Amino acid sequence: MSVLIDLQYGVLLETYVHQFTFTRFELQGVEEDHPHIKFATSVVDYLFHILRIEYLCRYDLVYIQPEGYIARII
Repeated sequence: MSVLIDLQYGVLLETYVHQFTFTRFELQGVEEDHPHIKFATSVVDYLFHILRIEYLCRYDLVYIQPEGYIARII
């Protein structure tokens, strides 16, 4: 809930994606239904991987990159 409030008040989604990606706790494991994510260390990790892909168009940490994707250098 606080993430939603923070986003409404201008905190960048990138901040949360950086903070919560690779968060580790149970449930973790193999993901079979997503075309780019094949493993998640937790439900939170899976959620923030999806946010990274869908809203930030960042494919740099996915397991299977889309065809023709060129990683940007930061």
